[in-house]
Amino acid sequence: MNLLTTYEVREDIFNKILYDLSYKTEYTDNIVAYSYGYSNKNTIYYNDEYLICKESVLNYYTDAIEDCSSWKQVKLRKVKNADVAIQHTISGTYAWNYVMNILKKYYSDKEVDDILHAHEAEYSEGFKQFHYNTLLNKYELKRFKNCFKYDINGAHCDAVLFLFPLARNTFMKMYKQRREKPVYKQIFNFFVGELCRKGYRLTYNWIVQRTTKKLYEAMDTVDGQLIYANTDGFIVQDPNRKIDTSKELFDFKLEYAGDVYVYQSHNYILYQCGEDKTGSCKCEVRNDIDLREGIVVDYKNNRVCIGTDVNGKKRYNVELVDIIKRRIDIDE
Repeated sequence: MNLLTTYEVREDIFNKILYDLSYKTEYTDNIVAYSYGYSNKNTIYYNDEYLICKESVLNYYTDAIEDCSSWKQVKLRKVKNADVAIQHTISGTYAWNYVMNILKKYYSDKEVDDILHAHEAEYSEGFKQFHYNTLLNKYELKRFKNCFKYDINGAHCDAVLFLFPLARNTFMKMYKQRREKPVYKQIFNFFVGELCRKGYRLTYNWIVQRTTKKLYEAMDTVDGQLIYANTDGFIVQDPNRKIDTSKELFDFKLEYAGDVYVYQSHNYILYQCGEDKTGSCKCEVRNDIDLREGIVVDYKNNRVCIGTDVNGKKRYNVELVDIIKRRIDIDE
């Protein structure tokens, strides 16, 4: 049995489906019990966060599923203040199976296994995934001038291409469509992460070290004050040198140049580069924040039990409570 494909949908679409089709909806306290599908496909089971319906129902409101079927079921997760109407969410298993189905067209199972053992590296503390956050006081908002944000183009995608060159055309097509279909970017990232669970930990180490070494080289080259770094990208202030950029895979691209605003709350940190925001702040409240204007949001996390999994173990989700939106001074 396979879990149903999950999509994140904007709150207004989620609510409209329930309102328009209220005559065929049924509330449940255990949505997990229906997450593998059920025979009475006309019934829409739902709770406060999820609903399960046929693909054709979702497509009527979003027109976003290619080769939509009139019988296949999907699971929808309600997202407040989402930037897009619908987004496909995946798991490591989904990504692994997706890539493996592509590879079967070009490689035997043994060839895939041999390739995934051909490039390996022992774990290195010095070249593990690199993460860095600016140190601020709690509830401090600061502006950093003359900043540059660099990211590596498709680091994980390029690693998969390096390993499996025969599938290059298929994978490159997915990479080029990543903006229209963000799930393609997720597939490469999840596939690489899944290597550990599938017994290829040393291959995972090789991919991580390959990216981290390139990141270190770039940060050494620019030689400025590091503001932020996360696996395959970084923000630096007052660089002494610039690095070559391009649109090619595994080359750096310049994503932003200008003032960067950083806010440290009691339970998250957020970076704002123009309109773009990144960090550990919950996506549900990011649209209410504008660090350039000193507008921040603080909140408490509240773990809520949303049911049990197939083994009867309780599953929890984080609910935002005690949300406070306020304006504070910006430190220079």
